[in-house]
Amino acid sequence: MQTPTESMQSQIEQLFIDVDSDVAKVREFVNTCKKDSLLVTHRDGRNLLHKAIQSLNTDLIGALITKNRDLLFTVDADGFNPLTYALKQYINCRSMTSKTVANQVYFKLKKGQERNDAVNIRVNVHEQFQLVHDRLVSVSKFL
Repeated sequence: MQTPTESMQSQIEQLFIDVDSDVAKVREFVNTCKKDSLLVTHRDGRNLLHKAIQSLNTDLIGALITKNRDLLFTVDADGFNPLTYALKQYINCRSMTSKTVANQVYFKLKKGQERNDAVNIRVNVHEQFQLVHDRLVSVSKFL
């Protein structure tokens, strides 16, 4: 993918803010932009799908995946894919909306290898979380 222009990067930065405040503006962008424009990332490597999942915006999630299914396979700077974000939201919130988001992302993946790959990334992330947690617990014993 080509490097985004400065104006495109600036527009993406603004859209990240608008996901929480002006969803209509983001929907308009999604409806009118080129498919590859959705792959432009925020400075932390997240794209609009990552952000929509964090905001639990099911309508926007559906629109993004419909416009560019490749978003399902992107990872941010920490190596987290959209399914990881959806599962983290569900684990942290335990709300019906977060469960809907996790299901929405998971079932957009094709059965078989796509789901296995996404879940394997999730398992590796969980192992990393557990390792960090174990280290923090062991260090706190000495404080």
